[in-house]
Amino acid sequence: MQLAFGCPNIKTLSVQGCYQITDSGLEDLCNGCKMLEVVNLRRCRNITNDAVKCLAVNLKNLRCLDLYSCHRITDVALGYLANSSSGIKELVLGNCPKVTDVGIVYLAKGCRSIERLDLFRTSVTKNGISAFLQFPNLVSLNLYNTHIKHADLQQSSWDFSNPAVEIFVEP
Repeated sequence: MQLAFGCPNIKTLSVQGCYQITDSGLEDLCNGCKMLEVVNLRRCRNITNDAVKCLAVNLKNLRCLDLYSCHRITDVALGYLANSSSGIKELVLGNCPKVTDVGIVYLAKGCRSIERLDLFRTSVTKNGISAFLQFPNLVSLNLYNTHIKHADLQQSSWDFSNPAVEIFVEP
């Protein structure tokens, strides 16, 4: 991929909706554009856990990753991020139905600087998300259309006294 070698200082990459991009193409970008901070792979349906591993290992400045509707992403990808991308601040996993509590626990252990986490339409439950509610930097958590409802939050022992945290959840 020519872009990877011609733009080594690029900081933002958006290939949103590019159905043709594959893990191999993304690997070329990771190896040639190591300064990337923001990567938007929204609706890139050929992207798998291997691509996320490449991003996590090679992009030490990665701060924002959008994987919305990357249906092949699983908890394994979140394990890669937790092990290698501790500085990530914004992670969009909306409409990734294979993301479960297991992956959220990985993130909770390894990505403590997350400020914004979008879990719209994932398979996350209140058991997995409880670890995130104690994060000091968390300002936004999208739980809409998950297995977590407003009643779950009211009945839990979670502390929602921090008005700076926006939590989006179904009634």
